[in-house]
Amino acid sequence: MRPYFFLILCVCSLVSTTGYSAEQKPSVSAEVFGQRENILKLKLSPNGNRVASLRNYQGKISLVTQSLEPAEKGQVYVTPFEEGEFKSFHWVSNDRLVVSLSFPA
Repeated sequence: MRPYFFLILCVCSLVSTTGYSAEQKPSVSAEVFGQRENILKLKLSPNGNRVASLRNYQGKISLVTQSLEPAEKGQVYVTPFEEGEFKSFHWVSNDRLVVSLSFPA
């Protein structure tokens, strides 16, 4: 009897929460929703002391790196690429990245 009661309780709570979310109004406008994402990719270095990301910076995709060590807290390095865009990156060591670039035709 108890397993069926738990199953019925789960189904009832699921039905009640889905009905509530369908009645909510959108929280953002269509223009904001359609904008390019600010952060596209985010990866930690192998030792976890640095983070790198591809971000929308002044309308272009740029590589942004930041140290997570307390001595360098708050320092952000932005690497824009004027002739094209960054597509992806991979950490090859704790201090080096390999990047993939795209050039417009």
